Amino acid sequence: MTYQETLDRQRGRCVVCRRPPNGKPFHQDEKWLVCHDCRSGLTAFGRDRERLASATRFADALAL
Repeated sequence: MTYQETLDRQRGRCVVCRRPPNGKPFHQDEKWLVCHDCRSGLTAFGRDRERLASATRFADALAL
């Protein structure tokens, strides 16, 4: 699938945060397009699901 086909499939938004690009191009990550901010976050967590889940629980607790 081409970049443009993927962009069309995702309706011009990041697959993670669902936002349009913020002035920086999307990263093509396997079969998805991910914005710079989400890609940075995923890279920081090393794609470790437990660390990401823990960060999500922490963010949820901050929102209370």
